[in-house]
Amino acid sequence: MKRVLLAGGTGFVGLNAAHAFSEKGVSVVLTSRKRFDQAGEALASDNELIGIEYVNLQDSAEVFDLYCRHQFDGLVFLAHTHQYARSRAANNAIYPILLNCLEGARSTGVRRLVLASSKAIYGGLNPPFDERATFPAKVSYKGTMVDKLKLPRFPEFETTVKRTVEMIAFDYSIPLPASTSGLAGASEKIAMDVVSLRFPLQWGPGYTAMGNQFSLVAHTAAGRIDSLKGRTGYLGLPITEFWNLLSGSPTSNVKDSASAIVTTMLADTLPNSIYNVCSGFSHIAREQLEAVYKIAPYARDAIGIDPGELDADGIPDNGFNSNLLCSDFGWQPAHESFDEAFSEYLAWLKVNAY
Repeated sequence: MKRVLLAGGTGFVGLNAAHAFSEKGVSVVLTSRKRFDQAGEALASDNELIGIEYVNLQDSAEVFDLYCRHQFDGLVFLAHTHQYARSRAANNAIYPILLNCLEGARSTGVRRLVLASSKAIYGGLNPPFDERATFPAKVSYKGTMVDKLKLPRFPEFETTVKRTVEMIAFDYSIPLPASTSGLAGASEKIAMDVVSLRFPLQWGPGYTAMGNQFSLVAHTAAGRIDSLKGRTGYLGLPITEFWNLLSGSPTSNVKDSASAIVTTMLADTLPNSIYNVCSGFSHIAREQLEAVYKIAPYARDAIGIDPGELDADGIPDNGFNSNLLCSDFGWQPAHESFDEAFSEYLAWLKVNAY
């Protein structure tokens, strides 16, 4: 693998994946829809193996030109629209972006696609949330464990989009049959492997959206946020409420997300086409906050959350883990504990501008 396209690659997962690829000697190109992307520009200027291209992924001509100029071996699809979409038109914008990237890959002989998917794909299912799960046509939580225990729900539109995107991507790994019109005698040969990585909540160096509890407390401990009083997280939920809802739910530090992307892209073979990815350390909300205060006791007043406000127990095990990724590739998380991962995140924030 000589050169990889990271479509939508200037988000924090893409930036970390770019670093990880460059450490393996692989050249990468990140795409950004912004005229000037501070994080992407800084990364590209620091490393000769990393480049940035300003491309409108909804414009098929721009995307095709990008593929022709670089001759990529691999594609990592990181673009998304659904999390911030508030209309059907905005929500559906992901489809032309995906199809343009897939058509560019198909027409220029890209060998492998790694799709960044989400744990949200399991919305409306009962555990176990493992790679063997199959999905009904309609997302519904009626009668599920989530419904009975009043656990957090993924928005139905997010689950639907993730499932649809994955189905479209996997379709590009299937050769088309021979034309029945007589105009073409042989089937189209597609030599593109497709693998989907399903990630839970992600956090760590480079995250700027301030949508999850780890980013908020880390930025506060690093002095980037003066106080968490009145701050909210994803979907406008109070931090303690959001944190309690996720107590016991697996998360992924971004280093693990990045290394899973690199591992599956560079693997000689893919024994499976779907892998769950998570870091595997403590998921209990109260234990996580206690670890934060142990690492940064000076930030207790600014964070302003008493550990007693957070759950000491987690939700029942839902079977979401990285066991298949570990067994197929010998993959291991970058950190042995939440404490270690959070300490690194905090140290990174103290010296980096973005």
